[in-house]
Amino acid sequence: MLRRTLRLGLIAAALTIAAGACPAAAVFSFSEVGADVIGVLSGSLDTTGMNFLPSTVSGVGIRPSDATLFSGPGGQGSLSWPDGLSPAPAFGVGASFISATSSSGDIFVIFQDHLALPANYIAGTLLTGSLTFGNHSFASLGITPGAYVYGLPNDTVTLRFGVAAAVPEPATLGIAGLALAALVLTRRTR
Repeated sequence: MLRRTLRLGLIAAALTIAAGACPAAAVFSFSEVGADVIGVLSGSLDTTGMNFLPSTVSGVGIRPSDATLFSGPGGQGSLSWPDGLSPAPAFGVGASFISATSSSGDIFVIFQDHLALPANYIAGTLLTGSLTFGNHSFASLGITPGAYVYGLPNDTVTLRFGVAAAVPEPATLGIAGLALAALVLTRRTR
């Protein structure tokens, strides 16, 4: 009985550590699909310590040269001023604002060193959305493929253009392996 309790404790500890090793983050991943560029937003953010003010968000589109991305239905949102994002790196040379052909989901805006989210966003709440640029490629939008990470006080926002998700860190893989080993040991002794 003691061995089983210890093994279950080991599994719980490993899973707790693994969950803590993967911080919340919002990722907007863009891919060229046929003749279109499609982006999908997923994740959550720890907005603790950020100063948000009411704002109206309108228009959806992209301007890579000054790190501008507008997504969502528009309407009332909350904008964080410069104490929010670290200075945003440009993600291309496209200097014109190009409107998206469609957008859905939550308001999500990166404008240089500002971040806009749905009004009254609660830290840790799931953000989802999509953004489509019909009959465009990364080249026609002026986007330089790559991953661009923006730092918040307690989290990150990542824009990925034509790159796959990062491989998990070795520490995360080790923790997951530890949990799996404990689970196997538990099942073998039954």
